[in-house]
Amino acid sequence: MGLMTTEHIHTRETKQTDAAMRRRAPRWLYQCVSLFAKLKHTICAVYFAIQVVIFVKFGPTDIRNLRVFDPIVMAGSFAALALLHVLFLSLGPRTTPWMTWHPLRWASRITSFDSVRPRLWLGYISDDTALAAFNVFEVVCQSYQLVSLMAVVVDAWFVTSFATVVVLHCFVTPWLFYNQTTSRDHTLLVGWTSSLFSFCLSCLFPFVGICLPALEYLLVNPAIGNDPLWISRIILMSRAIVASSPLDFATKIVMDVATLVSLRRLTHVLATYSSATIAPTTSRRQLSTSSSSITCRSPTHSVAKASIPAANRRPLAIALLVVLVTWGAALTILLLRTSFFRTACPPTCVAHATPLLDLTCRCKYVHVNCH
Repeated sequence: MGLMTTEHIHTRETKQTDAAMRRRAPRWLYQCVSLFAKLKHTICAVYFAIQVVIFVKFGPTDIRNLRVFDPIVMAGSFAALALLHVLFLSLGPRTTPWMTWHPLRWASRITSFDSVRPRLWLGYISDDTALAAFNVFEVVCQSYQLVSLMAVVVDAWFVTSFATVVVLHCFVTPWLFYNQTTSRDHTLLVGWTSSLFSFCLSCLFPFVGICLPALEYLLVNPAIGNDPLWISRIILMSRAIVASSPLDFATKIVMDVATLVSLRRLTHVLATYSSATIAPTTSRRQLSTSSSSITCRSPTHSVAKASIPAANRRPLAIALLVVLVTWGAALTILLLRTSFFRTACPPTCVAHATPLLDLTCRCKYVHVNCH
């Protein structure tokens, strides 16, 4: 009789847990993530498709003027990225109901994966460690791109916007790691901010800097093509955006792939977040009744296995805080030094670049009155 009572209680708890786990997560959360994902995938797909068309139509003169690394390799890479964005955009609406109504299946798959992951890797690598390492690697690539474009681009708004996002990434990400409330909350916030930062740097800013002026020239005002200053600005901007060396190409591809990885990670975290936060709490009476024959495991436990415990996560957060904040502070000092202590250019210099480590006048366009 005691065994039947225990099995009955266990079955009833399982049904109650399954029913509670199938509840919807907050609707506004899914709407925000869905809107952000669709907008991000659409802009990135259009941007990469435009780049593919441009690289395919490049001639020898264009390749020489823009110092393109390898048009064929770049066209193939951007075509693959554009197709991946279109694929994820088309699969998004069909995967959202599955994640919304069946988070228990997702959590069980995560649990089964966590059980075999130590056998797949030589050492246990937690999601928090991978997330921290991925953000540091992103900041390294973004900083390299910032240094490269500051030596070429003459548009102050583009340089300022790019530098601001890189500095924010250095300060915001470790702050979210250090001032975390729960593992799920900080993982969701870090994933969302990382996805936003990578999207701005790899797609949004280049799209606004190159594609919109090109559309203005083609559709609105073709006369701007006769302006030498406008042509110089576009060529210099294109040189900064287009890869000119294998290292430059590698860092750009890392930033572009990061837009996909961060968004897929964000969707994954959202599914585990909903399955963990709505889990019902087992009463003490039920625990005391069934403790002799069964062991209760909450869904939060299965999801939290992928993260480091709070006590062990603090050193990781401190290390990430020290590394990124130190680099962010150094980058801020260098940017202020570049802005306020640079050697003034002569009046004939209409447009000049602002290299990060060189304070001399780097004039890119000179207006000479021959009359």
